[in-house]
Amino acid sequence: MSHTPDIAHQILRVHTLPVHYLDVGSGERTVLLIHGGGSDHAQLSWRETIPALSAHYRVLSPDLPGYGRTPFVPTRRLLAYYSDLLLDWLEALKVQRLSVAGISMGGAVALGMVLQQPERFEKLVLVGSYGLSERVPYPVLGYLAVRLPGLHALVRWL
Repeated sequence: MSHTPDIAHQILRVHTLPVHYLDVGSGERTVLLIHGGGSDHAQLSWRETIPALSAHYRVLSPDLPGYGRTPFVPTRRLLAYYSDLLLDWLEALKVQRLSVAGISMGGAVALGMVLQQPERFEKLVLVGSYGLSERVPYPVLGYLAVRLPGLHALVRWL
């Protein structure tokens, strides 16, 4: 990619939480990019995508609480909390209409946002997304299914 845009690192307080985010590009339309879980954060997930999109769109990509430069907030329902927080964050930024893409856990957050306020979103892109459940039932079975020969048949049967 020949053009590397200036990436503005911003902080916006939402419910007293300092939310770090990237704000790049100045197009009329806005795209929100939401990273996944694990050791992920906005710039890590989207470093190759942001330059391509920012030539035509305003691109926003926050670090969710506990990732990147945004501090962790303990809560029992993280996915719902993240969705609610980002909707309030968009309000504070005065972003009314946008498209959203999410990777893995970020896909579940994006889906939760769109289900709450479908009129706000033009497009939804999910990449290897979680569902809406706060926990995965029988997580050990998924782990074993990809590692033990023949166990995948048992998992399908369940």
